[in-house]
Amino acid sequence: MSHLTNREKRLKQEAKAAQTEQKQKNLLIYLGDYGDVENIQEAADAAFDSQLKNISLPLAIAIGQNETGSILDIGCGKGVLLQRLSSVDSFMQREKWIYIGIDNDINTTMVFGLAQSLGIHRRVDRMDLEKFYASWPSIAFAPTPRIVVIRNVFHELDIDDTVNLLDHLRKNLQVVDTLIIQDLQVFPTSERGNACWLPNNFCQLLESLDFNTNMVSEPTPKGNRWFALHCKLRDSDSDRDITIDFVRSMVILERSNQLKTWGELGWLTTDDGKFREVHIAKLDFDLQYAALQQQLIRIKVPGIEPPSRTQEAQILQKSFERALAAFRLADEPSDNLVMLHSNSFRDRANYQDSLEEFLRIDQTVTLVYGGALSGKSALIKEVLSKRSYKKHVVLIDVQASSSVWNILEQFLAGIGCTIMPELFSSLKKIAFLDLAEVIDNFLETVLPLSIIAIDHFERLIDPLGEVQDPEIRHFLKRISDIAGAKLIITSRNRPDLAFIKSEHIFTVPGCPMGRFPEGNHVENVLNDFVDLKELGADEYPDVLIKAIDRHPYLSVLAALTLRKDGGKRLTDSVFLDKLRGKMREALLRDLVDDTSRNAIIWLALIRIPVPRALVEGLAGKVSVEAAEEAGLIYWVYDKHRSDLITVLGAGIPLTENKDDLISPEDFDSTHTLQDSSAEHARISSAFSELYKKDDDPRWLREGYYHKLAMGDRNEIEKFGAYYKTEIFWASDYSYRIRKDYDAALWALEVAMKLGLKSTQAEMRRASCHVRLNIVGGEDEFEGLIAKYEDAPHIKNAYVDSLLSLKRYEDAYRILLKYELDEKSSPWVAHEFGRVYFGLKNYDKAVLAFETELRSDANSGAFVYDNLARAYQKKGDAINEQRVLMQGLKRHPGSNRLRLRYASHLIRNGSQSALSEALPILSGLWDSHRTDGRVLQQYCKLLCLQDNVSKAKEIWLSVKNSISQREYSTSIEVEILIHEKKWERALDVLKQIPQENEHLVGMKKEVYLAWAKNENDISKRREIAALGLAVPMDASLDNNIPILITSARLASLAEDSQSFDKTYEKVKNISPDVANALVGTVDEAKLSFWEGENFSLS
Repeated sequence: MSHLTNREKRLKQEAKAAQTEQKQKNLLIYLGDYGDVENIQEAADAAFDSQLKNISLPLAIAIGQNETGSILDIGCGKGVLLQRLSSVDSFMQREKWIYIGIDNDINTTMVFGLAQSLGIHRRVDRMDLEKFYASWPSIAFAPTPRIVVIRNVFHELDIDDTVNLLDHLRKNLQVVDTLIIQDLQVFPTSERGNACWLPNNFCQLLESLDFNTNMVSEPTPKGNRWFALHCKLRDSDSDRDITIDFVRSMVILERSNQLKTWGELGWLTTDDGKFREVHIAKLDFDLQYAALQQQLIRIKVPGIEPPSRTQEAQILQKSFERALAAFRLADEPSDNLVMLHSNSFRDRANYQDSLEEFLRIDQTVTLVYGGALSGKSALIKEVLSKRSYKKHVVLIDVQASSSVWNILEQFLAGIGCTIMPELFSSLKKIAFLDLAEVIDNFLETVLPLSIIAIDHFERLIDPLGEVQDPEIRHFLKRISDIAGAKLIITSRNRPDLAFIKSEHIFTVPGCPMGRFPEGNHVENVLNDFVDLKELGADEYPDVLIKAIDRHPYLSVLAALTLRKDGGKRLTDSVFLDKLRGKMREALLRDLVDDTSRNAIIWLALIRIPVPRALVEGLAGKVSVEAAEEAGLIYWVYDKHRSDLITVLGAGIPLTENKDDLISPEDFDSTHTLQDSSAEHARISSAFSELYKKDDDPRWLREGYYHKLAMGDRNEIEKFGAYYKTEIFWASDYSYRIRKDYDAALWALEVAMKLGLKSTQAEMRRASCHVRLNIVGGEDEFEGLIAKYEDAPHIKNAYVDSLLSLKRYEDAYRILLKYELDEKSSPWVAHEFGRVYFGLKNYDKAVLAFETELRSDANSGAFVYDNLARAYQKKGDAINEQRVLMQGLKRHPGSNRLRLRYASHLIRNGSQSALSEALPILSGLWDSHRTDGRVLQQYCKLLCLQDNVSKAKEIWLSVKNSISQREYSTSIEVEILIHEKKWERALDVLKQIPQENEHLVGMKKEVYLAWAKNENDISKRREIAALGLAVPMDASLDNNIPILITSARLASLAEDSQSFDKTYEKVKNISPDVANALVGTVDEAKLSFWEGENFSLS
């Protein structure tokens, strides 16, 4: 082994230092020509643009050499090239030359408008990008030769987009055509994740695709270097077949070579004094390198290593440093503050005085807390609309799942500072503390001139009232420590702000904030919307004022309802019940009509205020106007734009689900269960287009939010810590909507690895583990419950998870273990009802569901449905009907209740009842052609009305697509019974599980119908005895419909012992029903339960 001498070591170190020094010199030389940002050019810039001057002569010569031809301007922008052509004599004189602008619809529309103003619109056409890529312009549309001009486009394309464009050009350009490319050489918009091309690499790429190229490199007046290429296909190689895979390989090769060249210059070299003069240029170079590196990593190019943790932190720091350094806070705040004022706001004098005092003193943080509907948000906006003291007002709305990145992004957007997150959106290891120094310096500058109001703060706290995310705590503490800063927090629950110094916190007297004080405040709010004389009254009825009970938000909802429906609502009992029950959702839904519904459906899916034009594009202008007229949407304050709208009661499903048959589980609330993936895809696309126009990162985040609803794992894996809450949303969507717990768990674990910290995430993970039978899930729940003893929703989630697996006894054990009282809340009563129903204890199920119904005025249709089912199972037809009628009165649009009511009518059996059921089931069948629950009842009704042929025709037309398959069996057996094909019906039911109440009951009914149809007494006894002997699980011993069928079979079999045994079972459940079994058997009454063994679940 050789050992270096001290001299050799010294020489080696000196050589390494010299190499580093030379590297830095090379980098300084490279960075020396960087200049300022090049914005999208206006058409008026054409006369002075040095790039255009560079190609004007070649264009003029080419046009002059041919009588006809076409100029294809790909990425035409606002028409700067067309403006320049209008001053080129050869183009203006040769009228058979045409210009085609190719870009998005907005830009091509602007170009065509320019052509009209120039008087050359007959020679100008346009083509959107989708159509361009779908087919190359024909000769009739674009005569040859063609000059294709692509200016400042390629640096904005990622690798896949570059491949697609070059492949399209290579496959369609002819030898006579010319390709002119101009692009920035050293200054891309690096913050958007773009990277420019080095001209030599780009020339090599085009040469590999059989183009001859001539290149010049030029500076701009601002110091930015750019290059121009004049290209033509080589005649000898023009017929060579080049595949898109080959194009892709060449693009990757040259991009990889470029990355290597840049790497040799020294990426992320220490920012020491040498680079002080070129600091901004060095930031761009580093970010540009990172952008190209990520493009190559994204398509999994071998040998490209992802950035290290340290490098990720530097990329994040430099991205923010570049944007923050370029930002200047406006001298004067926005004049949009008037939009904070609400005409319906009523005096809350003490609170207003306190907030105005806070804005004048030195303390930096205050808190306004109180229950829902108390008007906290309205109070803050009202004060800030009049007392902002020339500061910049920023409103931050905490989303259902928020990280510090969401909050920081809203703050920066609120003051007008644009951060383009593409470059760091996929970084996995970044943390907010990486930005501590950069952000702290920035906050010191802007916070004394700003007021921040954070709404819905309760979404950030855990069950103990503590802010869960340490990064959010750090950010808020930093704000509170800056002299002159003003932070206003609104929350339903009082949060623990111990991480903020107590001397910084101003206490607002009178919290928790409640209802209006005594006085005429409610009447005044109502008067803002309606005229008492037009309502036909001299004063508001006392019963109405008492029902509103001084709640600010209910006052507005009541006023909107009166404005819509008129004086008849003043004493309407249903309306007053909804007010007394604070049924916010129901009151809001009543305001929606057929015209406004479409706008409300779309807005209910969007979580933030959005430009009105976006909603009109989704829902139509007429629907948006109707929603606005109804008071369902309203304008929202924003510092920079005045076109943002949102929906009243944002986050609430204002349109009741017209199809509540979609739930796979009868006990589920269904109004949030509809999969709206297609709608989310459209919204995502709309946000993407919006982001292209104004670079506001809010639109990018929301576009990703809706895109992730698709649940595509490849898409989810592209995102990093900056979008961890959007990944949690993907998990939430799979969990709640699709019931795909495996997908939900996968996405959740991705988000948690990226740093997501919340009790909700931990609880959701435990739930997924239990539902997927993964060991440890129950221990996770036990740990969370021990930590948050007073948090009922965690216990609720634990019980829910067990019930999803039909582990009724375990769920009952947990309910008792944690001493959950069914009278304590509607939810607990509901869970007890589910447990008792699953355990076949229908008496207790009825009591629990009745308790739920009494304690929750907002009970959904599914609650009435569950209670009706429980009454049916215990044989109480009178109460079953009562509950169904009550439910339909409250929820007239519920398909679930309509179906249940129709089945009740069928069991009634009278001709009038069957006639009433027919239009209900016919209507449901029209919209649910393959729904087994609907088909089973509809075909049964048709058979009872002696229309077996139609029932059979309907069944045969959809038998292979019925959901669920079990229903097809039920329908087939029903038809066979009415066709009197007993043996065939029994053959269909040959192999059935003994615990399946539906199929066991149906098999017994086949024997019952057969026996009743048999005139021979001995054969009748024999058939009935066979039906009586159908084996069934002991768990069905308290199923009234099955017991009634068994009792009737025992009667026909003349088996008194079996009859008496069955009678006792029925008597223990329902003495009233048992009475129908003794003495003279009331067949009409007993037949009421016939055919109801097959559940509608």
